[in-house]
Amino acid sequence: MSLPFSALTAAVTILYGMLLTLSLRSLADEVPQPDFKERPLEYVSRHEIAYRWDNNRLEQVEDILLIGDMSDKQLTFYIKTIGNNHHICNATGDAQKSGGHYLFAQKDCRLEIKLDANKATVSDVAGHCQKYFCGMMGYLQGDFVKRRIKTPQGGDA
Repeated sequence: MSLPFSALTAAVTILYGMLLTLSLRSLADEVPQPDFKERPLEYVSRHEIAYRWDNNRLEQVEDILLIGDMSDKQLTFYIKTIGNNHHICNATGDAQKSGGHYLFAQKDCRLEIKLDANKATVSDVAGHCQKYFCGMMGYLQGDFVKRRIKTPQGGDA
């Protein structure tokens, strides 16, 4: 039995997309976390992503933002986000204090980090950070909630 050309083309395209995504997912370079002087603050963002090549199958993922070595002038950050088709963004660096936020600037990327008591907001100000730090469907922005760390005594840290 032979498949019509369009069905065969669609099947090959889907298989190629699956293999490409899996190979990029497993071989993608990941920026290592910086060596923070003390334990960093940890923020997370839980959300769903879709696998376009797999009938838009949904998966729960967790983005992470680490903030450390903070002073009144700068902080060191590490961020890893996951977008559709498991396209990853990954960046680290030092952000300088600028008014009520911190600003990371590299080439034409401007990443703004705002911190509140239990929340952090990251914004790709000019929309140029993706081309340096992300896969095609990745993004470097969003709201992150401070992760509660349980102490040995059972309370929150």
